[in-house]
Amino acid sequence: MARQPDKDYQLKLSIEELKRVLLLKENQFYWLCSYSLIPGLTPAAGRMVDGREVMRIGGKLYSTEALKHFYQCGEWPSGCREAEPEQTQSFYPRSKHRGVCWAYGKWVAKVRISGRMKQLGSFTDENEAARIVQETLEQLRQGSYQAR
Repeated sequence: MARQPDKDYQLKLSIEELKRVLLLKENQFYWLCSYSLIPGLTPAAGRMVDGREVMRIGGKLYSTEALKHFYQCGEWPSGCREAEPEQTQSFYPRSKHRGVCWAYGKWVAKVRISGRMKQLGSFTDENEAARIVQETLEQLRQGSYQAR
């Protein structure tokens, strides 16, 4: 049996709040409160999480299909629920290596030298970025590091 949304969940986003930030036009959402430099409507694209499209509004993830139903009917569809905690994690990959992070579609290697972050490069392979970080740290320990 589908789980019904609890009353607290339904109160988290009112129809007025939804219509204040989004416009549904021809089955596509558009942001009404955009900080875009381009005047006009900015398409509101959802992201895929566990095989479904979701949108973040007010720090919470909502299913795009549930939002469309709520926008049109003024009530949440049956079975609508808040995203599970593991689904509210970052949409970006997280490295298991210290000094490696994901930015602009690549793995970025960084180390702190004399109190300042130094970017060592960006890589398509996470392990390559981690190797560069380790080599740089070893050079720093030995005193043979040459800044590029």
